[in-house]
Amino acid sequence: MNEFDYRKYPNKLNLGCGFDKRPGYTNVDMNSFHSPDLVCDVLDLSVLPKNYYVEIVAQDILEHLPRNLTKSALVYSAISYFMISATQPRGRPKQAPTI
Repeated sequence: MNEFDYRKYPNKLNLGCGFDKRPGYTNVDMNSFHSPDLVCDVLDLSVLPKNYYVEIVAQDILEHLPRNLTKSALVYSAISYFMISATQPRGRPKQAPTI
């Protein structure tokens, strides 16, 4: 198996992309039939570097995680959101975030 070269892809992640492959993102899914940029289980992203990605979209994946992991995933997401929000300039954003 070839090693994934993250430098060839955008520094934004779209985890569990399915058929919702987004331009400008590194699209990750565990099913190769979705043709993602990286075939990988989102529970093990060790092939990706830490502190590299500036945005992570993880839409519609909680229902695919084992129930015992969803609470910690939600807590981690909430903490990350508030930490990122606290470092951003105050006021209204010039453009709404893409979801």
